[in-house]
Amino acid sequence: MQLLTRETSKGELFDKIIDCLPEMKAHVNITRVQHAAFQNDKKENDIQILQIDFAMSFGCEYQNEVQSALWTRSSVLLFTAALFYKGNCQTYLICSDSKNKDKDTIFVFLEFLYSEIFKCDRNSDRNPKSEIIWSDGPSAEFKNNYMVKTIGYLAEKFRKPFTWKYFATPHGKGVVDGIGGNVKRLVRQKMLSQGDGVIVQCAKDFASLAVQVVKSTQIFYIEESHITSEISDKTPWEDVLPIPGISKFHLIEVNPGGAIICRNQDLSSDTHCFGRSTDFGEGLDEQCNDLAVGHWVLVEYNGVKYPGEIISVEGSNSFKVSVMEESNVKGLFKWLKDIAERVRVDAINYSSQEIIKKISAPVLANS
Repeated sequence: MQLLTRETSKGELFDKIIDCLPEMKAHVNITRVQHAAFQNDKKENDIQILQIDFAMSFGCEYQNEVQSALWTRSSVLLFTAALFYKGNCQTYLICSDSKNKDKDTIFVFLEFLYSEIFKCDRNSDRNPKSEIIWSDGPSAEFKNNYMVKTIGYLAEKFRKPFTWKYFATPHGKGVVDGIGGNVKRLVRQKMLSQGDGVIVQCAKDFASLAVQVVKSTQIFYIEESHITSEISDKTPWEDVLPIPGISKFHLIEVNPGGAIICRNQDLSSDTHCFGRSTDFGEGLDEQCNDLAVGHWVLVEYNGVKYPGEIISVEGSNSFKVSVMEESNVKGLFKWLKDIAERVRVDAINYSSQEIIKKISAPVLANS
């Protein structure tokens, strides 16, 4: 990276600033909206919030080490989390010998944390209706389609809707930023103290000492081999859906059925919907009563299910439906077309027995 210096006139500088104003105003608006949304979510009695972040890794050192030990020090990966529910806050810290802040690590850490959280929920009177994860939005860590798949996995496993909300970059400060610093300070203080100094040479040593010196935070140790084993057993990255424009979204919700709803920010009325080919949105009427032109339905043809729109009613038991097929992009659909003529194929008639259910109308993914 190189710092470039350019000389220009005050007028050109002023014009440059004016050109940047719309982008800056949009950023400030998202910052304020997301901050207000975070505060409002914490006040809701039926919402459980987990704010997460990575703290800076801890470099293992001890009081009487030789100078050359600097080159062989191991580091400890620290994943911090704070759980908010009904005005209470419980903090967590996961220590690991892994060096990777990637999708595999986050998946295993989140599943582990929520397993602990729901275990506590079952043993208490806590019964939140939905779960929200709050974090900042680095694409290499939290804001990517692998994290969407992660909350989809959690929603399906725990049978609850999961939402991931993002602060505006770089405004995601909170309780989690103090957890790692406080634990590292107390552990290092104990390590370097005269007389009862403790040697910490690995993540397991760090976690063991941290449990002794920090009582208010629940501390766990997860070794890298466990992360590798979990990913190998559960293979969570099969059929990961692409989410076009995900970098601009600050709210992503996944329900237990797999439907994905994305918004630019918490108050945005524009939604972008994605989902698996077997989901097709929520059923509006399982009995398919009162079908009419314009209704969207799920039909079955030769054992395959297709979403489509009713374009005419041919009788009390016959409906002409124009259907869509799945595109090359998993989870997205396109109108059936004749390959030679490159035109949309005419609809065909379906009986009421071939119509499985009504579905929500799809949302246009692109133009």
